Amino acid sequence: DALELADGETISAASMASYFNAQFDKLTNANVVATAQTRLLSDEIDATKSLTINGVTIGHSATAKLNEIIQSINAVSGQTGVRAEWNTESGLALTNTIGNEGANIVVGGDPVTALGIVPGTYSGTYTIGAAGEEVLSNPFASDTDALNGGAGFALTLTRADNTAATVNIAGGDDTVSGIVAAINDTSSGISGINATLVSDADGFRISLHDQTGVGNDFTISTDISAYNLDANGDPDADLGFNDLNNRNTGLNKPTEISLTLSGTGSPSDLGRLGFATGVIFDGPVKDDFAIFMTGSGSATATLRADPAAKSEGSSYPADTFEVNFQSDSVYTITDSATDTVVATRTYAPGDAIEYQGIRVEFNDIPKQGDSFAIEPNAEGMGNNENMLRLINLGKEPIISGQTFSAAYRDLVAGTGSRAHLAELSRDAMEVVRDQAQENREAAVGVNLDEEAADLIRFQQAYQAAAQVIQISQRMFDTLIQAS
Repeated sequence: DALELADGETISAASMASYFNAQFDKLTNANVVATAQTRLLSDEIDATKSLTINGVTIGHSATAKLNEIIQSINAVSGQTGVRAEWNTESGLALTNTIGNEGANIVVGGDPVTALGIVPGTYSGTYTIGAAGEEVLSNPFASDTDALNGGAGFALTLTRADNTAATVNIAGGDDTVSGIVAAINDTSSGISGINATLVSDADGFRISLHDQTGVGNDFTISTDISAYNLDANGDPDADLGFNDLNNRNTGLNKPTEISLTLSGTGSPSDLGRLGFATGVIFDGPVKDDFAIFMTGSGSATATLRADPAAKSEGSSYPADTFEVNFQSDSVYTITDSATDTVVATRTYAPGDAIEYQGIRVEFNDIPKQGDSFAIEPNAEGMGNNENMLRLINLGKEPIISGQTFSAAYRDLVAGTGSRAHLAELSRDAMEVVRDQAQENREAAVGVNLDEEAADLIRFQQAYQAAAQVIQISQRMFDTLIQAS
């Protein structure tokens, strides 16, 4: 539906959020929600000044302190729909009360009010955001067919923290539409849950969505007795809400939303509604822009460029363009392909002209009427295309997924590593060799010092034995002579 404002009607963040939420309901899209808030900051108060909020006079003394000003504002919140809270040691913040979120705050009083701000209507902000996926029921062939034979039943929603809320479906209202209405009932329904009737190729479904920010981690149970009986005569008591297949169906997810201007609308109207309007180039664009305006009146254009995520090399050859000197100090750049003047610039003798990555310098000073055509070197002579190709070739991963420099670096590093490992292996084998030689010598070798000591010992033993024999011989001879 179109958004229309009557003459003199003031728009607010609350009215915008209400409009969009109504459209989302008509689109049966429960997962997109518009919220609004108004927050007005005051950095310094002056109690000697007067103050009205939304037409209600705020009574305070000329010597009132910040806390007393806040108390006075909150004392009439029921009339103004606005409450105050501390913001800094010397300031406060005005916000909407519950149920008035996003409503404009009209401040009045002295030319500079007690809040230190001028009188006027202060609007808030509204936000359109995705609120998460819904919890879906089984598909139903009709939204008006009785599910429990016309009898009433109770439906209970149990959250992850085991808190539960129950809604009673009256007899005769045991239909898909009746369940949706009962859950959404402001007095007897389930608070914080929005139920929506959605349709798909299989029929109608009930979509449940949490609006409290807690999340959709809940289960559904009922005491229904006649719905979708199985072979044992047991009903499908959760209506399919707890079925993971239904939860993963993904119906009613946030989709792209478009706003269409009527024949009398203009982009500036979207600006008044808080939308940024403009021409957006999604991706790299040329260096120079030509902006053409039609119609009458004045307009302001703002250009903004975000840095590229990755530096891209210049594309050669550049597009053909012409430089035409309109005077000795002014020249234009014309795109030859479209015959469009894309830039008008001033010129001072000695300046260089840069466009599309091309730099043009003059040996002589150009004059009015001079024209220069800058074109690619079609003959391929005397340019640096081959050098650029070699540079680009050095950046290509053509050696096992590596560039030339990376492959050479790995080759040098690998050779050094292998040489170092060879040296370590050699040193280790020399140690093994030395140990083997020592073990061999210990097993079969002769120690000359030990052998010499043994010979001396054996010699001394022999000499001692000879002395014993000699003395024995002498004793034997003496005994014979004596006899």
